[in-house]
Amino acid sequence: MSKKNCGLIKDLLPLYADGVCSEDSKKAVTDHIAGCDDCRSDLEKMGRDIKLSADKDIAAVKKIKKKLRIRNIIIAAVTAIVVGFGAFCFIQWMDCPVTMSYNGFNMSENVYAEADENGDLWLVRKDIAAESFILMKNDDENFAWNIKDDANIDFTMTETIGVTLYRRRWLNHATYVMKPEYPTKSLLFNINKWPEVNELCYYDEVSGEKIVLWTRTQ
Repeated sequence: MSKKNCGLIKDLLPLYADGVCSEDSKKAVTDHIAGCDDCRSDLEKMGRDIKLSADKDIAAVKKIKKKLRIRNIIIAAVTAIVVGFGAFCFIQWMDCPVTMSYNGFNMSENVYAEADENGDLWLVRKDIAAESFILMKNDDENFAWNIKDDANIDFTMTETIGVTLYRRRWLNHATYVMKPEYPTKSLLFNINKWPEVNELCYYDEVSGEKIVLWTRTQ
């Protein structure tokens, strides 16, 4: 084969290797490399280069896909943690106790105190107030305690004992809350045991009012 023909064929080899040359050019290259070792060697080398390039491209694509997959997993994990933590905080916030306003919850009809023949002073709660829990305070409101701690309370330093009712925050947002059929009675203390206490009040932490629920009678 002449060098002139080889020059022409070498120009066509890239198109031939990519399969985009015309049928006439393809036949010319096929006929030429059948008898030209030099051009056939160039074509084989070109084919190896194309395969190596394709392999590199595939490896690069796989690497990119792997990085994207790892990134998506990290994003999903972080999102799940943030959403979970947010949900946990919201549940804790909704479950924390909030004070019940005396007027807002119609306490005048649903909350009162009464002493029995034994001197035990009871706090009676009806309707939505029946599901509340009680915090007791001394007259100066410097400390408070749950009524379950009655055995450790010293009432000798005060004449007025106050109560404040609390309920879970989510109950204020519930569309329907089942109300107890019967009133709830809670023992506060024995008025004979603590003669220094002359008055029981409801401390409204919303309005700052102090409403008398019971007064000692001689």
